[in-house]
Amino acid sequence: MLPNLAGRFGTIEEVGKLVAFLASPAADYITAANFRIDGGRLA
Repeated sequence: MLPNLAGRFGTIEEVGKLVAFLASPAADYITAANFRIDGGRLA
């Protein structure tokens, strides 16, 4: 059974990319959001 739709586990770098984005000015307008980094495991 695959761990998720991506067929692999995520990497530390992939999580770090989201963290870097959320800490950047590009995410200034984002408030009260949940971001799932699960490769599509949950529908």
